Amino acid sequence: GIDMSAIRAELAKLQERKAAGQIHIAFFGDVSTGKSSIIKALLPEADVEINLRGGSTREVHEYRWKSSAGDQLLLTDLPGRNEADGELDEMALDEAVRAQIVVYVTDSDLSRTQFNDIKTLYNFNKPTLIAVNKSDLYTPEEQEQIRVQIGSRFDDKGPKVVFVQSGGQEEVVRINPDGHEETFTRPRKVKVEPLAKALQTIIDDREELLGELRDASVFTLVKHKLDQTKRAHRHDQGKKIVNNSTRNAVIGAMAAMAPGTDII
Repeated sequence: GIDMSAIRAELAKLQERKAAGQIHIAFFGDVSTGKSSIIKALLPEADVEINLRGGSTREVHEYRWKSSAGDQLLLTDLPGRNEADGELDEMALDEAVRAQIVVYVTDSDLSRTQFNDIKTLYNFNKPTLIAVNKSDLYTPEEQEQIRVQIGSRFDDKGPKVVFVQSGGQEEVVRINPDGHEETFTRPRKVKVEPLAKALQTIIDDREELLGELRDASVFTLVKHKLDQTKRAHRHDQGKKIVNNSTRNAVIGAMAAMAPGTDII
């Protein structure tokens, strides 16, 4: 009597991705940290809409990319975590678990919720890169401090930190010789080569293992969903038993106090 449709769909999706032979890379992180912009920088020819309003990615978008080494990659742009309503958080985390590699995008040191997200992926043995966007806002010394601070929260096998710039616009104040200030916007430089290089290193070093890690993660996710489904099923069955027993007890009590024809 347990509804197994979600479990079957999860396993079918796993088989479909295995048959495709692509390496699945999920871009994951808080809302408005620049995930879509980074994908746009990696794939200039891809049709990626960049919306300046926070939380513009409301569904999963997939993009195919052939790396410089010839690997077939599938880049997944996930909805941002920690939106106001948070209704997409679980869906985004599930999709990150399904991926073979996760790029966790942030634009600063990690908050507590961001650290918990990465720790969850780490517990799945998920190869993870932390991409610190808007790196031009930090000096080399500040970047090293962020790298050390993040690394101190993990062991030697923790996620690697890379610094990127996804482009976009920046506001600049120019002071003219007469002291007059002029504000204007200019394009930000794009710098995603460190991320592309780090991804290729993971693929080259762990290519044979990536599929096994993805399978193990999905099986763990399936078990978690199955446990949830079983608990919900047992809860519903328990409510039905309680309701039926209560009804029978009430009818029995009424029958004991009134003639049979009256209770009928």
